[in-house]
Amino acid sequence: MVMRRTNRGKTIGFRNGHPVNGHPANGHPVNGHPANGHQFGKTPANGTSGKADLLANENELTDYQALAQIIPDDLLHYGFIPEFIGRLPVMVALEPLDKSAMMRILTEPRNALVKQYQKMLALDHVELEITADALEAIVDRSMEIRTGARALRTIVEDVLLDVMYEVPSQEHIGRCIINAEVVHKRGHPILVPRTERPDYRTYLEEAV
Repeated sequence: MVMRRTNRGKTIGFRNGHPVNGHPANGHPVNGHPANGHQFGKTPANGTSGKADLLANENELTDYQALAQIIPDDLLHYGFIPEFIGRLPVMVALEPLDKSAMMRILTEPRNALVKQYQKMLALDHVELEITADALEAIVDRSMEIRTGARALRTIVEDVLLDVMYEVPSQEHIGRCIINAEVVHKRGHPILVPRTERPDYRTYLEEAV
């Protein structure tokens, strides 16, 4: 396995080095016969080696960097049957989302989560403002869940659930501010009474 060859003997298979259907999972011989003529991490007699073998001198690699070097032979030793591997012409490793990517997903798309909730509250003539520190807090909580961009909706719905039910029924409320304290459950949304601002009223009428 790539991880065994590059991360000091660590593996990513579900059998941790035990044979799978008579085939070794870590390059050790089965019944005196090696898996593919040589053990992982060692150059065969003909002087050639797999793509991942070239990384044997690397001290440490992240999971993504190691998975990006996978070759069909790695999948075979992981437990996939050759007939299935032959139908995978392209193998791609997905890089985990970082905070910057999560922030862009939360705010930049045309139908981003923040814009969706702002639009829904605008239908009730309420302006929703989510501060910069609140956006960072939402991303931080989402990263802790470790379910990718799906976690963003989970956190946003949790934060705005009470707001979506209570604010529209309060006709005197014109603005709702969400800060980091609200996201971390240490405070309540800031509700600002409605004021007659022509520019804002025009914006609300256009939203409806």
